[in-house]
Amino acid sequence: MKHHMGTIQFIVLLNIFFTISCTGSGRGAPPKLPAPDATPARVAEAALVWIRPFREVAHQDAPRMGIWEEPAPARTFWVAPVGNTWVVVSERPGLFVGQGPRLLEVLLTRYHHRMTELPPATGQDSDALKECRGMAEENNLAEGLGAQGSGLVVRDLGTGVRTPLLPAAASLEALEYPSESMRFAEPLGGLGPYLFLRVHGYNQPCGMRAFEVDEFEIFDLAQGALVTTKFSASDGKGIWKKYFDLPVRRKELEPMIRKQLEEYDGGIEYDASNLYVTHFFPVFGPALAGVGFQVAYRYWAGCRACPSFEGFALAEELPPEMQDHASMHPAMVVVRARVPKSWRIGGVSVLMAAPAEVTRLRTVFDTIRTK
Repeated sequence: MKHHMGTIQFIVLLNIFFTISCTGSGRGAPPKLPAPDATPARVAEAALVWIRPFREVAHQDAPRMGIWEEPAPARTFWVAPVGNTWVVVSERPGLFVGQGPRLLEVLLTRYHHRMTELPPATGQDSDALKECRGMAEENNLAEGLGAQGSGLVVRDLGTGVRTPLLPAAASLEALEYPSESMRFAEPLGGLGPYLFLRVHGYNQPCGMRAFEVDEFEIFDLAQGALVTTKFSASDGKGIWKKYFDLPVRRKELEPMIRKQLEEYDGGIEYDASNLYVTHFFPVFGPALAGVGFQVAYRYWAGCRACPSFEGFALAEELPPEMQDHASMHPAMVVVRARVPKSWRIGGVSVLMAAPAEVTRLRTVFDTIRTK
């Protein structure tokens, strides 16, 4: 009897094996649609894949004064199921994200402020403004004060509601009266509801030495909230730290950083505690089995005039909050063929709604802009 039962189990397993083998996709086959969810309501799906330049975006001097909106320096592909494959059916400049039944556009809020005459003195003047007054009296502020940069706002294309995620500086007073300031928001990448953003530039306070601006932020687009502190706290308590700041990667980067220090100044000794993570973002390389993350490290050599000593590492194990998005979406296959050599895939998200709503949002997407 035991032998008979073993034979039956073997036959069942063999049948399962042949069923899987015969139905599997062959080499070179077009990307197949994922299995549909067993939901009672009919749902249509589209993938939004956006790309951006590899290099840091070069910002030109602002063409006007005040605050205004601009599309993010990206391009988005609308990828939809046609038959049994995914097909790029439309593309637009700008950064668009699908969040369940919502279609969002990430916009830059540019600003440019200049002041040639300081406001009348009051007893409430800040120390920064007092310093500027002293410079003006000594004729060291001939061109006045100036600031330009960008914030970030998310527009719901279904309702038109705008949610500021990174407010643009409303005035020079809001920036504490720098003699010159540049702070630009740059989307690095996105996965699911998360958008990874870098804010970079420099700030020149009146009467003080200029310093570099290099900040990292994480936004949850589904909640419309900043979540950097929760996930990537600078004090090391961020719950994503153990996934992205790996001890083994630090060891691997040490020779590279040591070499950079040696080439700059042979007298600088390497201290592992001075190596820290500056930012990270998702990568969608064709050689990866799933989505990975590029993690950027910087070494602090103890001097403001020193150049940046940097290294990069790859993290392939994702936090629990990202596990639902860890697999490479099949839409990536068709988009990769359209990415220019100097660009990279920045992010992917999925729009899921009733067919009529997906069609309506696709029309909105198609008519926003063409250049």
